[in-house]
Amino acid sequence: MEMTEPMATDGDNPVAVPTPTPIPVPDAPDIPGLHFRCYQGEEDIPALVELYGAVNHAHGNTEVWTIEQERNELRNTPHVDPQRDFLLGFVDRHLVAMSSIEWSDNNEGQRLYHSRGWVHPQWARHGIGGALLTRNEARLRELALTHEHSVEPALTTWLEDADVGGHALFAARGYAKVRIFHHMVRPDMDDVELPAMPRGLEVRPIGADGLPQVWEAMSEAFRDHFGGQPDTPAEYRSWAEDPELDGRGLRR
Repeated sequence: MEMTEPMATDGDNPVAVPTPTPIPVPDAPDIPGLHFRCYQGEEDIPALVELYGAVNHAHGNTEVWTIEQERNELRNTPHVDPQRDFLLGFVDRHLVAMSSIEWSDNNEGQRLYHSRGWVHPQWARHGIGGALLTRNEARLRELALTHEHSVEPALTTWLEDADVGGHALFAARGYAKVRIFHHMVRPDMDDVELPAMPRGLEVRPIGADGLPQVWEAMSEAFRDHFGGQPDTPAEYRSWAEDPELDGRGLRR
């Protein structure tokens, strides 16, 4: 980390104020004020959540991601170093883009190298996303060279259907669609039919001590599904500590 000239004082003593090290991004567009740096810590989270919300809204995604959820996610990120592999792009002081990478193994033994990116709608289609993808792919290939592979690895990403620019970008880089998710929304909770419980099943609340059993049951149920991944302690912590998880609402 580079240091600036003294800009603050502690009484009569000057104090050096740290300045984030700028990160060069090859092929970045020539936009006045555009610069990049790595994630610095939880002080970046509010701006990140605001960026995610703007991108989700532009793509018709109704999911609301909170500061607490992002904090939990970043505290439990296996196989990724946010302060190295989360890159933030600014125009002057405004966060306009973010990219991240990580890797994971599926249950077929294939190692997947994931690249994600978000560009604020006001700055989309200006070349920022393409430059971030180029950097992500270079970093992922660098990581892959340090790993052993029994099955050919793959570069992956996730996109919203409404992200026309993203689809065009990844198609041009040779990516192909292999899986589709549906985000379904119900207008209200009225007239919800509750089917009768099968005879012999008991429903009762689960406390915090029952969460490991729920996690094990979910993991077993999805173990042979497409894209299933081995469990890790970090993934369990991320799920169990999710602020949106209400243990009182779990039943067994």
